[in-house]
Amino acid sequence: MIFHFENPFTENPETNTYIKQPESFVCGQLTSFKNIISNDNAELFGVTVQPYALSAILKIPACEFTDQSVSLPTLHHIYRELYEKLAAVKGDLDRKNLIEHHLKRALSGANISTLNLAADAYHQIRGAKHPLRLSALASHYQISSRQLERVFKNNIGISARKYQEISRFERSLHYLSTDLSLTAVAYKSGYFDQAHFIRSFKAFTGYAPGKYRKQQSVSE
Repeated sequence: MIFHFENPFTENPETNTYIKQPESFVCGQLTSFKNIISNDNAELFGVTVQPYALSAILKIPACEFTDQSVSLPTLHHIYRELYEKLAAVKGDLDRKNLIEHHLKRALSGANISTLNLAADAYHQIRGAKHPLRLSALASHYQISSRQLERVFKNNIGISARKYQEISRFERSLHYLSTDLSLTAVAYKSGYFDQAHFIRSFKAFTGYAPGKYRKQQSVSE
């Protein structure tokens, strides 16, 4: 969740048409990169939650927010009131307390068993050193592969298979900060070959991994 108190940023989701972000909005899972630009004074407050918590908080399937920046007041009038309260205080600690109070109330009616299942499956995939067999993961929870996909889409916003791609990409970011060759990075991150790694990395960042590594070295 992002709350802009001065000039909202503009974003370009892989197009040449820049869109001003809403004053307050929620952003779901991203499956590709976005260019974000600030051209003026900015003041904002952001809240990051675990991916599987978004649906439980908003009571809307998480797939409705995938790759979207959705205005919060369009979801419920309470977010207009929350924005005004956050804008009225200046300290981050007071804003943090307001947000925490809101999130605790929002989560009070969540389906805990479904939330726990989504959370555990998410962490199983995230923590695996190599891609898991999703059919085996579904069997572990005594559900079908189709049910596992439904849990992911409803609670996390993307399919379990797509999250595996994101998880591999995140591992590759870690290994790119080491002295490993690009081929070694690809295999240690769980890719079948370097070509697959390069295509996936470019889809998520807009850069080839070699160019990304060079830019990171320069910025450091």
